[in-house]
Amino acid sequence: MASSTGITGITGITGITGITGITGITGITGITGISGDAPVAGSIDAATAAGLLLAREGIVGRWVVDDVLAPKERTIGEPANIEDWSPAVRASVILREILSTLRVSLDGDQAVLSFEKHPPEAASSAEICRFTRPGHADFKEQLRYVRSYADLRSDRATEILTQTGFTTLYFNHIVGLHPGQRRWTHELIGIIYAVASACVLDIKHLLACQRPDAFSPQVQPMIPTPGHGALPSGHATEAYAVATFLRAFLARRAGAGAAKLGDMLFRMAERIAINRTIAGVHFPVDSVAGAALGATIGKVLTGLAAAGGIGCESLSVRKVVFNGTNSPDADFDHDDLFDDAGELKDAGDPRVLLNGAAEVAPVERSTFGALVRLAEAEWPRR
Repeated sequence: MASSTGITGITGITGITGITGITGITGITGITGISGDAPVAGSIDAATAAGLLLAREGIVGRWVVDDVLAPKERTIGEPANIEDWSPAVRASVILREILSTLRVSLDGDQAVLSFEKHPPEAASSAEICRFTRPGHADFKEQLRYVRSYADLRSDRATEILTQTGFTTLYFNHIVGLHPGQRRWTHELIGIIYAVASACVLDIKHLLACQRPDAFSPQVQPMIPTPGHGALPSGHATEAYAVATFLRAFLARRAGAGAAKLGDMLFRMAERIAINRTIAGVHFPVDSVAGAALGATIGKVLTGLAAAGGIGCESLSVRKVVFNGTNSPDADFDHDDLFDDAGELKDAGDPRVLLNGAAEVAPVERSTFGALVRLAEAEWPRR
């Protein structure tokens, strides 16, 4: 990989090949979590094709060149046109837009995530996350936690086995999200997962941290060890990105229950992250880095969603500086990282510092904003 990448190559998540073996972005369903294009985009069995041919010949009659249906002409470049496309195409278009604003690069031995303003301007790139990986000795310090958490494998086995892919269902049940009733919100969550996954996989690649079972044959994970680096944790990144975004998205719609809803979203993200250490595929420090990254990505997407009317109070995102060599013997603790409002604390965990801020400006004529507007319409305000 070159030292800098725009994370745009992931836009091929369209359903046939997907990236099924990575984080659960399943093939036919694409990343929408709904149904993708059934059965596969552009395909049909031979018998049905023959039947359609015969049926047409039987009912069409003499060809008449007329504007019988007179379809309305669509406006070129109109973001709302995404409503007419299939879920897989819609996802591809929106992901390209969002990922064009995010860039992962290598600065010395540190991985950096930056936000790129659109349209590009002078000094349009703003650093939002910087990661220094732990050393081998630091990871060895964490092995005692992996050993201790392993005692919970029997208790958490059902959760762990059903969380190997995207954990959308676990968040759906907190907010009362039924895909059939709120399809646009369901697609929106799928987009958030995909953006978080794309970013964290690039950072994992650059930092190239090894998994717990590489340090001890006694770890013996209860699930297959994923085929990519450990830090940051992908599950922690994805879960905290979703929790952060949904907390802002639903804040004005949850009425008096907004605080409780937000807390439960974050507690679920915390539990999902810890389950990966229990399973034996992550160190606690991986989840610290993933939670910080995920919360930052969730904030960026909240800022971008302002184009869709989410009405966030600020488009300012605090810059996260993660140093895995600080306090290598510390566990992952959500309450050290976040305050009651779901905001990252500065040095609450000594490995996570906040240094400055970056402005996140919504993309002009945003397809992501168009999806947010469709999702918002599914949630009446209280």
